Parts: sequence; structure tokens; C-alpha cells
Amino acid sequence: REKESVDVIVRRSCHELGLTCFEIPYQSSLYFSRQLKQLQEILRDPDRYNELQDNQEALNDWYLMQFMTHRSLDDLRQDRTPRGLDNLIDLIANIVKEKDCIPLSSCLQVIVSKHASAHNKKIIELAINACRSKLNDL
Repeated sequence: REKESVDVIVRRSCHELGLTCFEIPYQSSLYFSRQLKQLQEILRDPDRYNELQDNQEALNDWYLMQFMTHRSLDDLRQDRTPRGLDNLIDLIANIVKEKDCIPLSSCLQVIVSKHASAHNKKIIELAINACRSKLNDL
């Protein structure tokens, strides 16, 4: 089975459980350091990560990659598919070289209890719509 994003799993689970799930889509960007291209060989080889020890920008780049993938280093390292460590580093470096950042699309999900009153659900829906509107104005 192909891996699904967390928001897809949450959406489906809410539907299956009969829970109301509001979503607020948003766009953001992750910015990596300018030295990412030079660090590619080190980032490919976890045995060399000690070389990054005193380089805070490089460590931040690595943390951003982990944040993006939501996967452990061992999982990424063992994965020889296009979703694995080597391909991930190349992909990110190429995108950053072109755009200086990685654009992300995601959504904030708000799940409402089955026990919430109709009044409270309406208040939550109004708040969600206000948040959507504010994000669209940015």
C-alpha cells in the first residue's frame, strides 16, 4: 500500500468515525542554507554527520529535511526508492538551487467531538472560516 499523508489519514478516519473535521489549508516555505549543495555528500552519509557538529546552519538543514519527511534517519537511509535519503537530498538541493526554498502546501485540521453541541460546532465553524479568511488575505 502506498504511503499516505497524515492529513489524508486523519480526514478518512474522521469520516469513518463520524467526526466533524474542519480544515484550514495553508501555504508555507522552508528555507535552507546556501551551503546545502556543498553538504550533499556529508548529508548522504550518516557516518559523517559528526562533521556537521559545529555547523549550526547544516544541522538546521538536516532538521528541516526530517521535519518535511516525518521519517527517521534509519527509515530514510534504508529506503532505496525515490523517497530514500540519497534521492531526497538531491531533490531538495535542486529545488533550493532553483527557488531558494521549498514551497509546502498543508492544512490545519480541527476535529470536533461527537459530544459537542450544535451551538459549539457552529461557533467552531465560524472561527475556522475566520481563520481561512485571514490566511487568504496574507
